[in-house]
Amino acid sequence: MLSKTILAFAGLIAAAQAILVTSPAKDSKLDFSSTIKVEWTSVNTDPTTFELVLVDQNNMTPISISKGVKSSDHEYTLSNFAANPGTYKFNFLSEDPLNTGILAQSQTFTITKSGGPEESETTSSTTSTSTSTPSKTSGAANASNTADASSTGTAPVKSDNAAAALNGKTFGIAGGLFAGLLMLF
Repeated sequence: MLSKTILAFAGLIAAAQAILVTSPAKDSKLDFSSTIKVEWTSVNTDPTTFELVLVDQNNMTPISISKGVKSSDHEYTLSNFAANPGTYKFNFLSEDPLNTGILAQSQTFTITKSGGPEESETTSSTTSTSTSTPSKTSGAANASNTADASSTGTAPVKSDNAAAALNGKTFGIAGGLFAGLLMLF
């Protein structure tokens, strides 16, 4: 019985000496087109660095924001960051290969407005062609259909971080393939 009590007490002490995310607060509504501060407390026994990750709570998609964030900095600032509006959490991930996993997790918050890329501009174009061959039906009726479709689109897309793709602003090669498949149906 005494050993269970000591073990439980040791677990509480260990939990008290971990990184604790203090901002954003639970149910905060954040505008990612402006400046956002992520804040935490830590002690000297915490890992010296971690990876800061944004996690969409609807589909659990992680977006790496920064690696090598110093625990002793106690804050990280994001400016005009591109992420789809929705419900999120920040995860602080261990960078130690011997101690992997989540070190800390923020409360759930809502992104009300996404930031947008502003720095570089690229042009993305898509060309798609589809052709169907005549087909015959059995019996007295014969049907023949031939369809040719061609579409070319060019649009400027701005991008300054990897998360811009999640903002619906760029799809690269995959977007072109997807658009071509949509035209077939």
